Amino acid sequence: MSANEGQFYTSLRANAGFAGPIASVEPDPELCKVILDGNAKVPDERWSLHQMALGSESATRQFNRMALNVFNSFLAPVGGNPRNSVASTFTVRIGRIDDLLHGFDLAVLRGGPETFPRVPLVQTGVSFRPNTEDMPDWRDSTSSFQAAGFMFADLFSLVPATHGAPHEADCLLIRADPG
Repeated sequence: MSANEGQFYTSLRANAGFAGPIASVEPDPELCKVILDGNAKVPDERWSLHQMALGSESATRQFNRMALNVFNSFLAPVGGNPRNSVASTFTVRIGRIDDLLHGFDLAVLRGGPETFPRVPLVQTGVSFRPNTEDMPDWRDSTSSFQAAGFMFADLFSLVPATHGAPHEADCLLIRADPG
C-alpha cells in the first residue's frame, strides 16, 4: 500500500487512463523525495502524497529500509536474501485510513471501516513465500479483502521469481458490488 517510487500512480495515469484523484502513502522519506522530484517535472494537482504509513491505529514505529526498496517493511526480514536485508531504520508516523482518506496492509484494512466501503480499487502486496516475520500469506490477505467486499482483479510480480516461485506480488482488488 505504499507508493514506493510512484509506479502504480504512473500505471494508473499512463496505462489505465485514470484521471480521478489518487492518494498515495509512502513512509520512506528518500522515496518521497524521488516521487516529489518527478512530480515537479509534470505536476498533477489530482495526486496527493502523504509521508507516513497506514495501520489500524495512530502511532510511531521503527521502519526497515531494505537493500532493495520494494522489500521495505515494519516486519523483520527472513530467508537470507541479501536484497531483503535491513540497510537502515527510521521512525515512521502511522495513521488510520479513516483519518487520512487513503503499512501493514491488513492493519490498514482494519483501520478503515468507514473509508473502504467507498474505495473502488485496492492495490496490496501479497506474500507467497514470506520475506518478513509475521507476514500473512496470500490466502489470508485476499480473504480479508474479500470479506470487506473486494474481489480479485489482477496480480503482478514485484521482484523476479527465484527458484521457480515468486516471494511477493502486487494484487489488485476491485469492489465486488460497485453500486
